[in-house]
Amino acid sequence: KLMYNKIGAIRCPALGGELVYFNSHGFKHLIRKSGLMRSERETRQRFSIVRLGVEIVSNTSGVSEHREMSDGSKITRFWLLKRKFGRVTIKVVLRKISDGRAHFFSVMKN
Repeated sequence: KLMYNKIGAIRCPALGGELVYFNSHGFKHLIRKSGLMRSERETRQRFSIVRLGVEIVSNTSGVSEHREMSDGSKITRFWLLKRKFGRVTIKVVLRKISDGRAHFFSVMKN
């Protein structure tokens, strides 16, 4: 958790240089899914690739996918960034709720 908290915010070329915050939303999603704890194996795997996720956010200029969802009172936007590291593809999900700040939401491999 200490390593994650030290990241803070980084500029994302794929979002036009907007700052992406590594906050509690992303941290919680690394250890939980739909409110349920992820397995220890999956949690360790995700934390082991967070540094690659940071590299992707700070160095990727294009968005692979973009999606918007609305519940009537707010619009939630998601962006998928991905990059190959050898044979492995790392995917990063960024999220922004209405006019809030963009934040890291998830990282996964293949």
